[in-house]
Amino acid sequence: MATFTVQYGKSVDMGNEEKRVDYLVGQLFEEMKGRIEVIREDQAFMEGAPLGNQFEPGKDKEFNGMEQLRDMSRNNYARLVVSAVTNKCGIEGFRTAAANDDFGDDIVAQMFDRDDMGYKIQDAIESACGYRRSYLLVDPSTKRQRVVPANNAAVLMDSADEPAAAIVVRRDKALDRDLLQVFMRSVNKVTGEAEGKVRMFLATRDHKESAYISKRGIVLTSDDAEVPLDNNITGGWVWWKEVAVGSADRIPVTVLKNKDGKTEFSDSTDIINRLNHMIFQRVIIATMQAFRQRAITGNFPKVDEKGRPIDYTEMFESGPARMWQLPEGAEIWESSTTEYGGLLESVKADERALGAQTSTPMNYFSDSVNNSAEGAATQKESYYDRVKDRRRRFGSRLRRHVSILMEVNGDAERAKIEDLEVIWPPVEILSLNERAAAYASLRGQGLSIKTALREGMQMTPREIERAIGELLADAMRNQFTNPVNGPTPLAKSAEGNQSQAANVGNTSSTLVKAKEEGRKANQA
Repeated sequence: MATFTVQYGKSVDMGNEEKRVDYLVGQLFEEMKGRIEVIREDQAFMEGAPLGNQFEPGKDKEFNGMEQLRDMSRNNYARLVVSAVTNKCGIEGFRTAAANDDFGDDIVAQMFDRDDMGYKIQDAIESACGYRRSYLLVDPSTKRQRVVPANNAAVLMDSADEPAAAIVVRRDKALDRDLLQVFMRSVNKVTGEAEGKVRMFLATRDHKESAYISKRGIVLTSDDAEVPLDNNITGGWVWWKEVAVGSADRIPVTVLKNKDGKTEFSDSTDIINRLNHMIFQRVIIATMQAFRQRAITGNFPKVDEKGRPIDYTEMFESGPARMWQLPEGAEIWESSTTEYGGLLESVKADERALGAQTSTPMNYFSDSVNNSAEGAATQKESYYDRVKDRRRRFGSRLRRHVSILMEVNGDAERAKIEDLEVIWPPVEILSLNERAAAYASLRGQGLSIKTALREGMQMTPREIERAIGELLADAMRNQFTNPVNGPTPLAKSAEGNQSQAANVGNTSSTLVKAKEEGRKANQA
């Protein structure tokens, strides 16, 4: 009979099928451990790891500096391919079912600012594109959110592709411990879908114990909360407690999974390896040209008059102002310069092939001025299609994350996932003249100012809000400064003041009137 409970202080018994929680934790940890080699390989490409030495001479024949030349030949083509997509996947905000939400929800924006998720969301998408997946967590205990890399979480999906169980590990340096969060729901034996409320269990271990913490574990970020991943990730865990999660009915872990479960460069690793190899060969050839091979032919004795071996390498040492004395009939041979211009052209050809395979614009790799306009336009269209595809994939997952975030924080209205919308920035950035022309065209077609500002001027929701406010302020100001069916109140006031000032300032009429009044008084 499977149990759905944990006992404080007991070790996590991951191989016991009778303990439902322990057994599922073991399964999910095995999934994490199964990613070690794949993540290590992806990380090597993302970080530009040193090239292999399978094409180099043996150590006994290797010249000094070969390892340094290998490091100098490192390139980050994989990261460029990933960045081309993720640079266009930053979000502007979210629209929810809340009233007056035309420009984006302020409550969601405040929560994202609180947890620094405005830029961390883009980090999560970059991790998914570079390491196949990443995770977004809403902690029911703290009601905070964070990004979890691929080496620190695992999720078990049900038949409806909804999480049925999940584990998340993190390191609390301030408390000298690692923390394991386990989320579970029951699974219907007929439909295979998760059902019922979420239950959350916690386990801990001392992270200073070197017995199970390897210094060679995989680390993908610089976050202090990241736990290095190796085969000892399962060791040392003991149960702590079960934590209430309120009324949540979804596992608060959202998976950001890239297309086909691959990285952006998974299908192009051979081209990247070829690029690195050819660049390495060019570096070697360019370096060797400074040390040309030389040979001296002639009748040279092997020993001197005392029978000691003669070291001709030291005798004919190269250097500025060095003089060599050669016997009669001796000749000097020097190797010719190796032309590596073909290597440069082959690298450019491979860069074009990599750009075509990954739909990455050539300006990410090299100067694209010489590309044809038609070819550049075709490549740009393919690139935009790839960005839009990733936005659709990740957009649905981001909506789920925000829905759970608002649900955990007790806002049922904003938690309605069917009314959530991700606000993405424009894929293509137009010049000011192009945006102005687009705005005028949209307004000429009778579309609203908001639509023209959003689609034509490519303004963000906050920029649109400010622009509308400034337009209203200008309209009110014009009511006081421009006449409508007659002079404005300000104009009338100014005219009256000018008339009074003119009458007071007319001294001649004042004197005539005073004289007349004086004459009438004398006659009386």
